[in-house]
Amino acid sequence: MPTTQPVSGHPKENEPADPDNYKQVGDDSFTTETKRLLTHRFPSLVNSEVIHSWAGLYTITPDWNMIVDRSEVHKGHYLAVGGSGHSFKLAPAIGLCLAEMIIEGRSSTVDISALQAKRFSQNDMLRSTYGGNRA
Repeated sequence: MPTTQPVSGHPKENEPADPDNYKQVGDDSFTTETKRLLTHRFPSLVNSEVIHSWAGLYTITPDWNMIVDRSEVHKGHYLAVGGSGHSFKLAPAIGLCLAEMIIEGRSSTVDISALQAKRFSQNDMLRSTYGGNRA
């Protein structure tokens, strides 16, 4: 039986995209594979059909970990970016860390110093087994 490369999941190569001009619907190969996986789990959906699809962009950093930091360029500007789909679930903790950083000058609840933006210019990226950043 031939082995095929999955159309979803990780690890996979990063695909740079223009946020102002990208395909905003799922590829046929993606929707076909998703339906195959879905009907494997829920056989009663075998006769279902895709009526509409949606595609979005991952906002990731080169090491697949967020930047949570104050801007070195704009005074009074703070960053919480690059969290892809995880930003929503992490929002309460990130919000608390940012509030502490703004008020106290640093996050005191959680040490977020590893998430500084300068880690990229200092070649000190984080390594993990997450996403496209598998060590």
